[in-house]
Amino acid sequence: MILISILLYACNLDTNSSSTVQLASGYELYQKNCANCHGDDGSGLKRLIPPLKNADFILANPQTLKEIIVKGMQGSILVNGIQYNSLMPANPKISDTEVEAIKQFVLIKFNNVEN
Repeated sequence: MILISILLYACNLDTNSSSTVQLASGYELYQKNCANCHGDDGSGLKRLIPPLKNADFILANPQTLKEIIVKGMQGSILVNGIQYNSLMPANPKISDTEVEAIKQFVLIKFNNVEN
């Protein structure tokens, strides 16, 4: 059932500069590792967990996204004019390929950025 959902989702992805397979993988990995806190649609959780969708912080710092995914983040962060101060746990066990897939998914699907 999960594979069918991924394939159906992949059919709706823009494949101009990124592979459909990588984005489908990024979607699956995002659901597994990120959606519980940041939401299925990347909107975050009120003033507790910052959004990833249309996030000015990500748009200004796309190169740091991989490091944040792997090493986590603590301390205050300003996203879209709202201050957040929640701990994001590190994810040291996911591979570089998986991190890159999540990064590309977040940049392309939530922020319309092709990197």
